[in-house]
Amino acid sequence: MDTKLITEPLRPGEVPVSDHFSPAPFAVRRMAEPEEITRLVLFLSSDESAFITGSDSVVDGGLLLGPVPPDGQ
Repeated sequence: MDTKLITEPLRPGEVPVSDHFSPAPFAVRRMAEPEEITRLVLFLSSDESAFITGSDSVVDGGLLLGPVPPDGQ
């Protein structure tokens, strides 16, 4: 997820985690925004999800699809 923990160094002189990260493995070609995770949490905590029980909600930008070809292929 694209947050300060990823994009800013933890200590002075350290390299941010995002400098070592490539969004290429993700089908959507980018990291999640916090609001995208929040939408799922809000839905699951609302009455709209009252009949949902014991399920997994994968919010991974398509990472579980496995390796995706580069753009244009």
